[in-house]
Amino acid sequence: MLEVVARRIATKGAQQYMLRLPPELKGSVARRAAENGRSMNTEIIEAIERHLKTGSLESRVIALEGQVAELMRSRDASFVVR
Repeated sequence: MLEVVARRIATKGAQQYMLRLPPELKGSVARRAAENGRSMNTEIIEAIERHLKTGSLESRVIALEGQVAELMRSRDASFVVR
């Protein structure tokens, strides 16, 4: 509930924007908003923010490749033949 109040305060001066959603997507957003106990507007804002924070698919793949390479290096360094 505190999150919803904080979001309302943060978006009080925000510009309004008409958004057209396909009926299926609108239904999905409405269900998710209800599950999370917040408005569709807040749900859409959260989804957009989450998407923008994660970056592009390419940058995520590159980051995962680096993590896998590091795990392989640490695994090989800890492997001892007896």
